[in-house]
Formats: sequence, C-alpha cells, structure tokens
Amino acid sequence: MSDTEPQHEAGHHPSHGALCYLQLPTRDLAASQAFYRDVLGWDLEAETNGFGAPGLIGQFAGGLATASNAGPLLWFAVDDVDLALRRATQLGGVVVSRPQPDGAVRWLATARDCSGNLIGLVHFGPRPHAPQGRLTRR
Repeated sequence: MSDTEPQHEAGHHPSHGALCYLQLPTRDLAASQAFYRDVLGWDLEAETNGFGAPGLIGQFAGGLATASNAGPLLWFAVDDVDLALRRATQLGGVVVSRPQPDGAVRWLATARDCSGNLIGLVHFGPRPHAPQGRLTRR
C-alpha cells in the first residue's frame, strides 16, 4: 500500500456509491501537481502520477481530455475559500465564481484548475479572510 492510499481496516472497502478513486485530466503534470498540492494540500507520488487526498486516491491522467464545459463537478472542502482561490490563481487557475453563501453554514466558489477542469470549493463556517467593509461614497 502506498503512502497516499486511504487507510482501511482489513477487509473493509468503501461503501457502495462512495467516491473512491479519481482520475484528473491534465495538460501539464507538474503544474497540476503543484496546483492540487498547494491549493488543497494533497500528497503526491511523482513516480506514478498518483495523489492522495483525505479519503481518496487518484492519478493525474495526461491521456484524458479536460472537461471545461461538461462532465461532473467535484466539490472539495477547504479551510479558507478566499486563500484557496488566491492560491488557485497564482498557480494558473481561474476563478469562475466568487464565494457565495449557501444557507447559513457554508460558502461555495468555483474555479478552473491549471488544465481547465472546473472544480468546486466548499468552506464551512465564517470566512476568515473575507474582504472587510464596503466602499462608501462621501
């Protein structure tokens, strides 16, 4: 078992219907590795193009086309949505939608990664780095 594989008790497998493996299309492996390492804190396995995320393993796939306007939208939990969006743009990503409240318990934003894949970011609770105040005219 690699260091990036989720740890399961002997004989225990993910529940039916659970997301358990992810192949992410990429146009630039090094850029994708840096993007997901620095934005979401994923562990990387350079020799296998693999990665480990909380409760999930996967692989960057250069042979798959990116899904810029179609396909499923995966939502990733982040500790700070504003910081994650700032890091995403610094690493070649593009903010699609700024954080918007979703009820009283979470904030949702979307971005394209450095290969053009659309991802969702979910922040639970108050935003620690939210822009403060409003501009007023005098």
